[in-house]
Amino acid sequence: MPQSHHIAFMLCLTCVCAIDDPLIDTEQCKRDAELMKSLGANTIRVYHVDAKADHTGCMAAFEKAGIYTIIDMDTFNTYILPVRAHSLLSPYPLLG
Repeated sequence: MPQSHHIAFMLCLTCVCAIDDPLIDTEQCKRDAELMKSLGANTIRVYHVDAKADHTGCMAAFEKAGIYTIIDMDTFNTYILPVRAHSLLSPYPLLG
């Protein structure tokens, strides 16, 4: 029986946008999704989004391209500062 060899790799892309939420510009997302697909990306991580904004167009563009999205649940006003991370874990002694 032939063996199948799979090569795993991570393609890291960084976007520094002029807007706080990169998933509200549908036309830009369509262009980005096609480019990312051509590069072989299948997953992106978005660090900050506006929870009140409409992301339908961008999510549809990434879905069409077969790209999963990992969306952080914070915003620019609700992030966790690294210096406070330990105090957030203190109620959970096995994690701290």
